[in-house]
Amino acid sequence: MPHNLEEDLAPSSTSWGSQVRVLHRPLPANPTATISAGESNDSYHSSAGWSKSQLWDHASRGPQYFYLRHIAKSIRPEESAALSHGSLLHRWMEVGDTFFSEVVSAPEEMLTETGLIGKKARQWAADNAPDRTLISARELRQIQREVEAIKNHSAAMELIEAAAAHELSIRWRSQEGDLLRCRPDLCTEDLWVDLKTTREMDILSSFWKSVLDYGYHAQDAHYQSGMEAVGMEARPLRFIVVSTMPPHQCHVVTLPQELVAEGRRIIAKSLADIRVRMDLDYWMPDQHGEVVELPVPAHVLWRNT
Repeated sequence: MPHNLEEDLAPSSTSWGSQVRVLHRPLPANPTATISAGESNDSYHSSAGWSKSQLWDHASRGPQYFYLRHIAKSIRPEESAALSHGSLLHRWMEVGDTFFSEVVSAPEEMLTETGLIGKKARQWAADNAPDRTLISARELRQIQREVEAIKNHSAAMELIEAAAAHELSIRWRSQEGDLLRCRPDLCTEDLWVDLKTTREMDILSSFWKSVLDYGYHAQDAHYQSGMEAVGMEARPLRFIVVSTMPPHQCHVVTLPQELVAEGRRIIAKSLADIRVRMDLDYWMPDQHGEVVELPVPAHVLWRNT
């Protein structure tokens, strides 16, 4: 089955030299590194090169899922209300309060009995606001509260106001020849910033669980590699974290670098495994086809003896 990913770094890429004023470059850049400004999300996500999200799928879901989702492309991308909501908040961070003129909420009488968007609401939007994104009044109120929380956080606003660029597509080759890519939400002259939403109400007490569950420590490591590739000093990713639950806490956090080091090991292990499997064209999990004893946690075995 074909799996040749030898493609150009990006059809619309420009050399890093043409972006000299966009970001601070104290170090020599990787000669393979490119940066694309203004690339669409669809173009970026369909392009060659392993992203953190793809590598985390390999690490957390295994090689078979990774192959079906990202090489054979027989598994469709996951969609969820949380992902959609996060995309809306990202759009606000990119364009500011202009965002609120890009969306519209339908009158309550056009919604379903449970207050959701249905056929009537979509028809109303098509007739009355065809150029705007339709969202529910409930979601609009939530975004307004989250935006207010961000605006009330001085460190978050300092980063947003210092933005030199948004959604830059960075591509580079590793020393092992892996084609890699990342797309920071926001870049200042010397820092990269990522916006996260979370259901955790007390971010400083429990957001670490989401970091481990979704591989944000691996993202930090991957993005620091991208920073080095384009000639920047690798610095911890700044996460602007906003709770989707009232009272909508907002914090700006960096991750412990011990945790980021573990994320770097996870990324390196996945890349090494992918290289071998690409050569062998074999994507089944280890011990597939064998009889194996079911792994059971030691504390469960102890409890039942």
